[in-house]
Amino acid sequence: IALGSASGVAGDTVTLPILFTPSPDVGTAGLQFDQVLPSTLTAVDVTSGPVADAANKLVFSNLAIPRTLIIGINFNVMGAGVVAYLKLLIDSAQAPGSLTVGLTNVVAASPVGDIVPITESSGTVTVLSPGAPAITSAATDTGTVGLFYAYTITGTNSPTSFDATGLPPGLSVNTGNGQISGTPTLAGTYLATLSAINASGTGTATLVLTINTVPGAPVI
Repeated sequence: IALGSASGVAGDTVTLPILFTPSPDVGTAGLQFDQVLPSTLTAVDVTSGPVADAANKLVFSNLAIPRTLIIGINFNVMGAGVVAYLKLLIDSAQAPGSLTVGLTNVVAASPVGDIVPITESSGTVTVLSPGAPAITSAATDTGTVGLFYAYTITGTNSPTSFDATGLPPGLSVNTGNGQISGTPTLAGTYLATLSAINASGTGTATLVLTINTVPGAPVI
């Protein structure tokens, strides 16, 4: 039994195939194994693959251990191929690189309940660089002199920090969460440069921010 490979960026859920090769001299009717996961991978689900489905087997998972049991109320032996799929969540803070996922405590049973010798091998989750962010928040906005104003910079590919230059007097940016806020003091149209940053680079965009004057008293 072996794990395949998968790839994704931090925060993704990826799927590894669990590959089974039956013993040539004795059939395997049931399997039990544990997954060995790095701390930045979390088991989300284990689902049956075509090999288990063809033999009318059921997949039971205890993700807290995490342990998987593949059995059926029949004596059908399983053929070669994908017996199950392991779904894993990559931690949002995981840096790009390669993570090893292992199998251990593998127990295989023949149709008559004998323990079948079996070997296991690990698989790999490759965490990809997400690429520089692209800013997705609005390109235009308005505010009013003397009134509180707030705007949040958003971007793709999980930005870790933000920046903004060319803001109207009275406004400032929180570089941690991307919120621009404050009370503008001077009317006008401002071209503010927004930035969203991650380990792969910086994405920028222009915000056209119009600050209006406070309306005067009504004229009858």
